Amino acid sequence: HDLLTRLGSGFRARAERVDVKKVAPSAEPGQRFKIKDYLRVTIDKDWLNLPPGAFIELHSQDKQDDDLREEELSLDVSCDFLELKAVQGLLRGMQPQGLSHQDTEEVLKLLSTLGIVVWIDKAKLRETVMLNPQQVAVAMANLIALCFGAHNFEHKDDEIKVIRKIEDISESDLLRFRSSGTATQDLIRGVWKKDFDEASQQLLQ
Repeated sequence: HDLLTRLGSGFRARAERVDVKKVAPSAEPGQRFKIKDYLRVTIDKDWLNLPPGAFIELHSQDKQDDDLREEELSLDVSCDFLELKAVQGLLRGMQPQGLSHQDTEEVLKLLSTLGIVVWIDKAKLRETVMLNPQQVAVAMANLIALCFGAHNFEHKDDEIKVIRKIEDISESDLLRFRSSGTATQDLIRGVWKKDFDEASQQLLQ
């Protein structure tokens, strides 16, 4: 429970410089970067193998920890979504005793009931776990902003240009959303594409 909620809310950590370069060779300070391989990070005196799908954000030079070794980098860690198999791997590796896959699923059901995570045990949805339920609010806010922003098109020419640049959104879909509040699948995908991958979008819907 503590591990998953901590990943969802984010935390400060440090990692070996050479390891960061392996998983995020182009990451720059202040840039949120999604890792595609495991990264070992240190939190206080504990360590964690950060799974693929987690985000890291390197600290700028003035925000580095005072006791940081030259071989280390300090960074912020966060994770909005994880694949089920990554969560199972994390909890299986807990000390002093890990959880089996079945026990992990029971824990996820409980945490989902409590609103701490979002996990839906249904085909096509069960493979993704939302560790940060606030992302539901972010996703809905994106759609609401698009809908209500469209009501004043005649006064927001710049906003229209920005909206029309969103990939995969047609003007007919936008007009339908504006007039009836009905969003097509193409419109939702276009709005959410920047912030959520396909698996995450399916879970949100």
